[in-house]
Amino acid sequence: MRAAGEETSAVAVVARLVGFDGIPPLHETLEDVLTSCIDWLVASGDERVLGAIGFTREADVVDIDRLMVDPDFARRGIGRALLERAISESSAIVSTGRDNVPALELYRSLGFEGIADREVSPGFWIRCLRCPARSSGG
Repeated sequence: MRAAGEETSAVAVVARLVGFDGIPPLHETLEDVLTSCIDWLVASGDERVLGAIGFTREADVVDIDRLMVDPDFARRGIGRALLERAISESSAIVSTGRDNVPALELYRSLGFEGIADREVSPGFWIRCLRCPARSSGG
């Protein structure tokens, strides 16, 4: 059971998981999202957003900006499906909180490998990962 007033969005759950409330999506408005220069894929059902992935593509490299799944629909393959669709046959890069174990497990299961850790705020580290292009046959 959640405490009264406890934020339950996907981003808030990740912020609690990694112990850092400076995650940019926590402080963005809908207008910020709509005017950003990233592409979006959205999974929806029953008139609600179940998950979304935001990314940019330069040449044949996809830079994953964010991947979110409604906590009520976590661990049902929504994030995986969005990620696979966004990176199909492209190499990809992504950064996530070093302590965001569920995200790191997902990325690793799709062939991402850690390339660097960076402290972006005192005590908050992110892990940068990359994935080589996957052929359509595999």
